[in-house]
Amino acid sequence: MSGRRWAGILVMTLVLVTSTVFAVSELLAGSFPRHAVGAIVASVVGLVLFCRPRDGPER
Repeated sequence: MSGRRWAGILVMTLVLVTSTVFAVSELLAGSFPRHAVGAIVASVVGLVLFCRPRDGPER
């Protein structure tokens, strides 16, 4: 895999972990974490797109 792809996977993983921690802290505080849920969904979609196998050869 290329460096750009690894960077994307790393960034999406960091966003996923950060937004999950934020969502849990909001739930513990008693409110619904709308923004954190959106960030979690976006980062999961990003991870799926970055991790899926490519048809052509890597450059």
